[in-house]
Amino acid sequence: MVGRDVVDRRIGELLGGEPCGGCALLVEGPVGVGRTAVLRAIADRAAQRGHAVLSATGSRAERTVPLGFARQLAPRRSPDPVTPEDRVLRFASLAGDVVEQAGGADSRLMLVLDDLQLADPESLEFVLFLLRRIPARQVVLVAALQTPVPAAADSVAFVAELSRTLRVERLRIDRFSPDEVREHLAARLGAERAAELAGRAVALSGGSPLLLDALVEDNVRGAAPALEGYARAVAGGIHRGGPVVTEVAAALAVLGHFCSAPADSVTEIARVAQVGREAAEVSLQTLAQAGLPAEPRFPDAAVRDAVLDRVDPARRADMHLAAAGVAHESGRPATVVVDHLLAAADRCRPGAPWAVDALVEAADRAVLDDEPEHAARCLQVARHHGAAERAASLAARLAAVLWRVRPLAALPPLDEALRRGAGDHDAAEAVRQLAWHGRMAEATALLADLARRAELDTPTLSALETWARHRAPGAIAVPRQPWAGRARETRVRPETDPWLQSAALLADALEHGTPGHVVTHAEIVLRDVRHGRGSTWSEEAMVLALEVLARAGRAADALARGEQLLAEGQPVTGQARTAAVLAAIALEQGDLAAATRWAADALRVLPVAAWGIEVGAPLGVLVDALVGTGRLDEAARWLVSTVPAAMDVGLAGLRYRLGRARFRMATGHPAAALADFTECGAMLTRWGRDVAGESVAWRLGTATARLQLGESAEARRIAHELVSTRDPRTRASALRVLAAASAAERRIGMLTEALELFESAGDIVGQAFVLSDLSEAYRAAEEIRTARLTSRRALHLARVASVAPLVRELEHVSGADQSDTDGPGTVASALSDSERRVAGLAVRGYSNREIGARLFITPSTVEQHLTRVYRKLGVRRRRDLPPDLWAEVNRAS
Repeated sequence: MVGRDVVDRRIGELLGGEPCGGCALLVEGPVGVGRTAVLRAIADRAAQRGHAVLSATGSRAERTVPLGFARQLAPRRSPDPVTPEDRVLRFASLAGDVVEQAGGADSRLMLVLDDLQLADPESLEFVLFLLRRIPARQVVLVAALQTPVPAAADSVAFVAELSRTLRVERLRIDRFSPDEVREHLAARLGAERAAELAGRAVALSGGSPLLLDALVEDNVRGAAPALEGYARAVAGGIHRGGPVVTEVAAALAVLGHFCSAPADSVTEIARVAQVGREAAEVSLQTLAQAGLPAEPRFPDAAVRDAVLDRVDPARRADMHLAAAGVAHESGRPATVVVDHLLAAADRCRPGAPWAVDALVEAADRAVLDDEPEHAARCLQVARHHGAAERAASLAARLAAVLWRVRPLAALPPLDEALRRGAGDHDAAEAVRQLAWHGRMAEATALLADLARRAELDTPTLSALETWARHRAPGAIAVPRQPWAGRARETRVRPETDPWLQSAALLADALEHGTPGHVVTHAEIVLRDVRHGRGSTWSEEAMVLALEVLARAGRAADALARGEQLLAEGQPVTGQARTAAVLAAIALEQGDLAAATRWAADALRVLPVAAWGIEVGAPLGVLVDALVGTGRLDEAARWLVSTVPAAMDVGLAGLRYRLGRARFRMATGHPAAALADFTECGAMLTRWGRDVAGESVAWRLGTATARLQLGESAEARRIAHELVSTRDPRTRASALRVLAAASAAERRIGMLTEALELFESAGDIVGQAFVLSDLSEAYRAAEEIRTARLTSRRALHLARVASVAPLVRELEHVSGADQSDTDGPGTVASALSDSERRVAGLAVRGYSNREIGARLFITPSTVEQHLTRVYRKLGVRRRRDLPPDLWAEVNRAS
């Protein structure tokens, strides 16, 4: 036996030479040190020297079976359970069977008793009975006993009585020393590998042969660093220590699962294990003597998991619940308390408000840390611990958190909160979610109930009504106290959520077509929104702030800030809504590719079914953008998505109808498109929302549809109404319609002005379409060369903007053959590098200010470069520049 020189020598002394009868050898030691191996070695040597060896092994499973241990000494005998009256007779009969099994009364007998501490009491009495009836010189007893042994254990009394019959000698088996560990490793793995692993093996095994063998096996198999075999060996060693040791070890693993500090008192460990303090002390001593790595609190995660895997899940949950109470009473960090409560799941502590408070606080912190799923889990567990009077509030909180990531999952707790009677401020959140899901009857009833009870402070109610009116003007009445009409000092109360106030202010400005008045506030909202994650209304304010910037002529700023917000990270719903707003802004700016990308992202992040009535916004924008880029099949597939009937009560329904109308126009159904456009106008009229910015789209669509239907006079009338607008993009679009409905000789002037307006707005798509129309107008006026140049420029911009239908149309008209174009570099060969860069960006559609910003020169310098370019190329104005100059700017850069 490697590392057991002293033991090996003593065995030889006992069994060699003179007879050793009349003695008892107790092999003692902790779990996993090789007691059984020592007993086998003794038994083998005794058998070689002519002893009759009879053996028995204690088992926890048979600890309560009378004579279950003793029957192993005479396996051919199967005695029935005995009664006190005939025990002596039964013992005598069984003793005779044992002697017969040994070969007769003259045989030298060795009894090998393993795990004596697990033998049943009747068997221990029988062994003593047997020894008193066999001559001492003919018997040797060898027993293995696990230490430490509780003072009240049956085996303690047995050993005391045994010493009256035989000479008792104790042989202590301890863990390997570091030198013995190296010797053991060398015998198994070779000297070189042993030298490499010795230090780590000593640290992990503590000299335990059981753990050392597991480490060797892991090394031989090439196991991962998790040391699975080693972890299982630790768990197995603990199990062999007995049920109390197993419970105490599991308690240590539970306590160490979320906190590495080793300062638990024995009393705390006993509470979690639900054992007595003395039993906990003995168990800790057992673990320490066995070298099992239980302190501090099983530092290795794989070992902790292996220990806890052997514990029944319900029992493990109860331990975590007890650990939460210990952590709370000991003043441990709140995170430790919460982690234990979460691990306990639905095992609750009735009458423990501290548990609910800790979980709610943890949920609030998780929301601030952008961890809504963790917040939802905290609140779900809190509902198991909370008293009935807190059920409505907890359900409302859970619904608000779930809405951030899975709006449909928020419906059950929302319904429970409403059923139980949510408080006034929870009811405000309920109105928001009911409106989102299109449950407008319930939302309006709840608003009316809040107003009737007059329990919600007036500014909060006014802000809530103002916001709801903006989101669903088709279902929510005009606020009783309009936000715009309230004095500043009456809008703000300490109890009013400031983010709801911001949402109301921005919504009111959009409602009345005055976004320019609140631009500064919108900028503040977008700057500080990351600090408002604790309020569900911060997301509403953020979305409205982006819309305000875009409506106030700050679309580029809105896009930049929106992209920054997405890069910073948001919950699922906020991310999807931000992408949807960016898509709408990009579409209005004529950036079809960006609009398609953002809208598709919005619907990927949040599925169609989860959007509620707001689905019309990203869906309508996506269809519109897909139509613009000629991807009609994709647009058709999106249009078959199921949308809620209640969608038409809000602006999202309006956006959806506009997208569908454009699809119908593109697929040759102008009458159906006109019906959609007309209904959009009717909806806005009913809502009293026919304000600039919201009325333009349907009016332009109506004019275009009537133009396709041959109703030129009506198209001209609508276009004339829109031409007077101050927005350059709207005026340009109206001029284009007006030109199409006017006599040929008037078209060039109108289209030229429209082109300049689109250029000033940076709308490449608008420029491409106007240039296409202008090319046709020049062709009709027989200005063929100008028509060709204009057509080439339109084709170039259409390709840049990915407007596939227009590209195909222009390629068909011009043939798109390269023979009609100048070779690379010949058009601008007379230009300097600086002039080519400026001219190329001018062809791309950038204004002088934008060109200057990109090239780091002043607008006046840009104008000077363009003047020289016009002179060298023989053109008079920007629109006459050859489109091939864009290739020149690429080469120059």
